[in-house]
Amino acid sequence: MWEKIARENQKPPEKDWHVWLIMAGRGFGKTRTGAETVLDLIAQGYKHIAFIGHTIQETWRVMVNGLSGFKQCFEMRSPEKLAVHKTDRYLMTPCGAKITMFAGDQYEQLRGPQFDLVWIDELAKFKHADLLWEQVMLSLRIGDRPKCIITTTPKPIPLLHTLVNASYVDVTKGATLDNADNLSPQFITRVQDLYGNTRLGAQELNGELLDHQEGALWKPSMIKHGKASDVFARKVLAIDPAVSHTGDETGIVIVAKDPVGKGFVLADHSGQYTADAWAQKVIQLYHEEAIDCVVAEVNQGGNLIQQILRQYDPHIPIKTVRATHGKLSRAEPIANLYERGLITHTQYFQKLEYQMLNYNAREHSFSPDRLDALVWGLWRLFLDDGPKSRVGVL
Repeated sequence: MWEKIARENQKPPEKDWHVWLIMAGRGFGKTRTGAETVLDLIAQGYKHIAFIGHTIQETWRVMVNGLSGFKQCFEMRSPEKLAVHKTDRYLMTPCGAKITMFAGDQYEQLRGPQFDLVWIDELAKFKHADLLWEQVMLSLRIGDRPKCIITTTPKPIPLLHTLVNASYVDVTKGATLDNADNLSPQFITRVQDLYGNTRLGAQELNGELLDHQEGALWKPSMIKHGKASDVFARKVLAIDPAVSHTGDETGIVIVAKDPVGKGFVLADHSGQYTADAWAQKVIQLYHEEAIDCVVAEVNQGGNLIQQILRQYDPHIPIKTVRATHGKLSRAEPIANLYERGLITHTQYFQKLEYQMLNYNAREHSFSPDRLDALVWGLWRLFLDDGPKSRVGVL
């Protein structure tokens, strides 16, 4: 049945493939394509399989039990039953293929297991997509032709750009309207009215992988990844505390500068914290990571930030900064450091880099907390000796 109804862009590459990346808009039929392809490969003898969704709940709900999921497709092909072992997170087909479920953000669970086939759904949503991908590649080690299927709506994360350009990856692109015959006419009309000719529509409906937000200060080519120097001249921790309790994050970023003037982003510990929690986190990192000083933005909190930190450590060195000009005036010089190749990220910081690639200071009066912390930290290392009036360093 699938061979007769599948569109050409739902069929695997004709050549022998290793990784098949299906990058398409909402409603394209990515889940059905992934499930049916897995069934075809099981018929060819693949037996050690992993399904990886954003969370373990989504793996079961979408990839296994969804309307176009594996279970539905299996039952359309066979009168036999799947053996479902929900507690142990696996399915067993009548022919002996074992399918184990994983959550994308729990990538450490992939250490040890080995597979001949992996299906990943919505990779672009994963918090640690690059670390998950490393483990997947290390786990695909059974048989002569191990394979990986990736079905995802694109988002401008560096990993997707890497995969699109990799020689071992075959890429299929598709749009929502490719599957118009199987979608509600009302849905199509509604999304076209809402998102047609917009960047969100290009990404979510047309399946286009966008480089970055139009007008953003950072482009993917400006973000360099590599190892840190062995010796640092200075190392600072920058903090931008959340100003509300509605889900805002506190930015906590560690940056360093080596003796020859190269800068490094070493860690991003940002997250949702209470005031006590972020203070304790900062004090812990200050001592564990041999931080020279803490840089804190005080626009909203005034001296309260210093007071909170010194409740836990009265001797911690704190440099307070206050933005007296627009966000653009302080972010542009930091983006210039990246453009000159002076800053290296020592690992892939997905959330931080997403904010960098999608923040347009001319269009937004706010800036994300992770990005703010990064800017203040690098400003302290590279520009604090310059004219103080530009940002009003206190």
